[in-house]
Amino acid sequence: MKKIDLWNACEVSLILQGDVIGSSDWIANNISIDSRSIKKGNLFLALKGENNDGHDFISKAFENGAIAAIVEKLPQKSINKNLILVKDTFEALKRLGMSGRKRIEYDVIGITGSAGKTTTIKILSTLLKPSWGEARIDGKVIGYQNADIRPIIGYVPDFMGAYDDMIVSEYLDFFATCYGLGGSKRRQSVKDVLELTDLNYKSDAQVASLSRGMSQRLSIARVLLHDPKVLLLDEPASGLDPRARVEIRALLKELHNMGKTILISSHILHELAELCTSVGIVEQGKLLYSGRVDDILAQASVGTVIQIELTNRHEEGARLLRQLDGITTVEVVEDQGTTRIDVTIDSQSQLDYAELPNRLIAQGFRLKAMQAEPINLETAFMRLTKGLVS
Repeated sequence: MKKIDLWNACEVSLILQGDVIGSSDWIANNISIDSRSIKKGNLFLALKGENNDGHDFISKAFENGAIAAIVEKLPQKSINKNLILVKDTFEALKRLGMSGRKRIEYDVIGITGSAGKTTTIKILSTLLKPSWGEARIDGKVIGYQNADIRPIIGYVPDFMGAYDDMIVSEYLDFFATCYGLGGSKRRQSVKDVLELTDLNYKSDAQVASLSRGMSQRLSIARVLLHDPKVLLLDEPASGLDPRARVEIRALLKELHNMGKTILISSHILHELAELCTSVGIVEQGKLLYSGRVDDILAQASVGTVIQIELTNRHEEGARLLRQLDGITTVEVVEDQGTTRIDVTIDSQSQLDYAELPNRLIAQGFRLKAMQAEPINLETAFMRLTKGLVS
């Protein structure tokens, strides 16, 4: 995947139709909505969320090295810094995201979150029209150039259509004909996809006799017949047993190695982490984040979370830990019948983690376990959608 290059003041103000305050002679090397993860030369975007208002952290962002900030209201205390004033910073984020995605080439993209995943897939497969904005595949506009788009995409829905009375080879031959393949080319294409999806030994089996995993492989084989550039998969691992998931994952990796661009909608986050080079998080129909998997993990890892289990008296222990400097939040969590204390330590704090058990033990608490919360795509998703990253 190509990394987004630099953003300059004129380009950003033009995209956002915002007013430049301060110098217009600056170039940003990245964009962040989290003041704590800002690095020198980054552009800070102040978002207003349910729990935090990014405008309260503008000074902090500049202290950490921000070159400029995008805001929808000016700071109460005048600062001599580079700003771009817009009407709505959330709308600005969407505009920058749309512009940025035009500058990136993705290989394997995962979409996860709540409402909006399947709708996105259906729009890109030309089955639905977008109600707002514009969607393109290979530079072609969906809704206006569908006839040019459909030959270069392969859409795999969550459940395959009912053709139970056919055998596997007949099923594929039928769809190869629908794709306009004829004669020896059609026969060769059917042979190739059977081999690629490891369904050769099932070529004479009835479609109705296939397991859920084999049916999913057959559905992928069907959309490969015309050798599309882009594959759109809606929950490809849904309902599969562990072995079938491994087999589908291996198949998708092979297709990626063949140069296919793959878009996967899934709620199984660890599957996306293993397969995808990039991910988009959709919450209530809004795109909260899109970018490289490594970047989202880095963004969500701001502030270390220490998980502590005591033999008892968790509420008292939590009150004690809240008195320590450098602690952002302390929560008592019930998880699968186990009670623990989650302590978030500020990334700028010099607090020694060993001080936590020392303080508890000194006050008579008995410690059962203590560990740092692992940062993976699942914890990153929970932090971003709960507004824990500001």
